[in-house]
Amino acid sequence: MINGVVLLGATDIPYTVSYSGRRTLGISVQPSGALTVAAPRGTSLAVIEERLKRRGAWILKSIRDFDRFRPRTPERHYVAGESHRYLGRQYRLLVSPNAARGVVLTRDHIEVGGISTDETSRIRNRLINWYQREARRIMEVRFDACWAKHGSGLRPRLIVRPMEKRWGSLSASGRSLILNRRLVEADVDAIDFVIVHELCHLTYHHHGPAFEALLGARMPDWRDRKARLERWMM
Repeated sequence: MINGVVLLGATDIPYTVSYSGRRTLGISVQPSGALTVAAPRGTSLAVIEERLKRRGAWILKSIRDFDRFRPRTPERHYVAGESHRYLGRQYRLLVSPNAARGVVLTRDHIEVGGISTDETSRIRNRLINWYQREARRIMEVRFDACWAKHGSGLRPRLIVRPMEKRWGSLSASGRSLILNRRLVEADVDAIDFVIVHELCHLTYHHHGPAFEALLGARMPDWRDRKARLERWMM
């Protein structure tokens, strides 16, 4: 493994190179924003950097896209009246000490019952647990629907958990598909976009033109869905 830095436009971009017996040079931008190169043995850094500069516009765009696609977590105080999102809608947090214990979704509120308004840590814990249960329930349904339409081969195991930097991830083996718990705050179109995006990685393990073509064939409006997700979850 070799590390280097290439100047693309006015930006220095670090990259890593791994060598193997392959015949062609492959360039990938990882969801973390890392630039990686897979090269045939003996390929000089001069040849690699010349190829990186030729693909410079695509590389910079991919890095920007991944940066916009990372979840932003707004600061929460878990006090009555605070706004929380669920399936694309905003709801006000209602804390009802005299109501039955638990979390209930009403027309305009997410109501936490059986707890004092000043017990913010307990309110937080109950909401987190409720969101996790809802995320699992909703995403299982959406995964079933997306797999029925686009899946083939061995179906990955669905995992729903908090993720700091990504909305979804497919394991290198293709056996596990991980979805960010926060996706339950977005609408169904956005959830489906993330699932289909990850399912496309069963075919292509990169974000190059072939991957985008497959994603476009399966979901022609994926760019609109992605843009809405980015706007909502800032």
